[in-house]
Amino acid sequence: MNKRQKRSELVYALGFLLMLIALVGAFLYGVKVGADKTEERLKPAPANAAVRSVPASDNGS
Repeated sequence: MNKRQKRSELVYALGFLLMLIALVGAFLYGVKVGADKTEERLKPAPANAAVRSVPASDNGS
């Protein structure tokens, strides 16, 4: 009976470690995606791009 308890402890510990690794990987992937999106948004427009002027009274909605 003692052997079965140790096996379940091993499965629990491995599951916990795999979840921790997945959590860290998902966090780092999210940081990369967010940084890429921000970098793309802040990239300067090409010189020949058309610029649309918006009146000051237009609030964008």
